[in-house]
Amino acid sequence: MTGPDVRIATTEDGPAIAAVQVAAWNATYRGLLPDHVIDQMRVEDRGPQWAGRIGAGTTVLLAVEDGRVAGFCALAASDEEGAGEVTAMYARPDARGRGHGRRMMAGALEWFRSEGFGTAVLWVLDTNRIGREFYEKAGWVPDGASKVDEVFGEPVHHVRYRIDLTTGG
Repeated sequence: MTGPDVRIATTEDGPAIAAVQVAAWNATYRGLLPDHVIDQMRVEDRGPQWAGRIGAGTTVLLAVEDGRVAGFCALAASDEEGAGEVTAMYARPDARGRGHGRRMMAGALEWFRSEGFGTAVLWVLDTNRIGREFYEKAGWVPDGASKVDEVFGEPVHHVRYRIDLTTGG
């Protein structure tokens, strides 16, 4: 699951994970979400939240490049019986296109299988074409489910993707 450039996060990685998330939100969601929503995503708030989630047992895979966190992928059991879930996946904008996402996804699928999940799901912003294309190239398929979450007081529309872990996905 891990290698020289993918490892499991520790609570000390919270600030680095937050920095990736905030940078990714700014690069990815500007124009897809209202600016005031993106502007509320702050490293100083998210760092302790990520450290707390990791301390409480959330598994987070990190892509590391030149000693810096280049991306992360958070994993959990889904509310759906027998399914794992990718709850967040982001890369630093300056680290994109170098295979970190593919390596983190391979690690995620390996982790799901090691935990005994037969399928995995993830939710992606419905207007996030780049993210959706990445997941589709990795073998994930939209399963028809959608939901509206509230993020900093704004409705955000997501669609669900699924992958069968029993077929080598």
